[in-house]
Amino acid sequence: MTVHAKFAAPLGLVLCLSSLVPVRAAAQDDPCKPVLAAVKAKYAPDRRVAVFDVACLRSGDQWIVRGEVDREAARREVMAALDAAKLGPLLDSVRLLPDPALAATPLGIVKVSVGNVRSTPA
Repeated sequence: MTVHAKFAAPLGLVLCLSSLVPVRAAAQDDPCKPVLAAVKAKYAPDRRVAVFDVACLRSGDQWIVRGEVDREAARREVMAALDAAKLGPLLDSVRLLPDPALAATPLGIVKVSVGNVRSTPA
C-alpha cells in the first residue's frame, strides 16, 4: 500500500465535510434571505416585469430592511413576514417605486438593446 492510498479516504472525508461548513454558516448569517425569497417569488418571479430588490442589514440589535419594490403590497408583506420571523426590531427603509417626487413625469428610458413588448401583458 502506498502513502497516498492510506490518506485518500480520510482526506476525501475532510474535504467533503469542510465544504459543508460555509453553506451552513451562510444560512445562519442571513436569516432574512428565505423570508425575502418567498415574498419575491410571489410578487416578482420575473425581474423583467416587476421590481423587488430588498435586503436586510444587521445594525446592532436591529435589522435595517432596505431596497426597492414597485408594489405597496409587496413592501407590507416583506415587513409582516420579517416581523413574523421574530428576528428582532426592524427598520423599514424600503422605497416604493415610482418615487413620489417624480409624479409629474412618470416616464423612463430603456437602456437595453431590445425592449420586449408582450402581446398579453398582465
